[in-house]
Amino acid sequence: MQARCDDVAENEDILPKMRRAGNAWMLLGLESPSKETLDTYRKGIEPSQARKAVELLKKNDIFSQATFIVGERKDSHESIQKPKRDC
Repeated sequence: MQARCDDVAENEDILPKMRRAGNAWMLLGLESPSKETLDTYRKGIEPSQARKAVELLKKNDIFSQATFIVGERKDSHESIQKPKRDC
């Protein structure tokens, strides 16, 4: 299934039930590891929520896969290559 990382991070209690029901994989929309970029997208998500969502899925034996948006207007070759420590 697909989900927003903030929805996963805020609904920890449902994950064991989802796993027991057969959900073994989740595609998360993380969008960007940069707080500034996330603010530009106005998604209302934080890098910390992405980390928490991945950790919760791992804890519940649900494989996580992430999607990112590359090429925000302020992105440069350097900013895309630069590792982010926020998440």
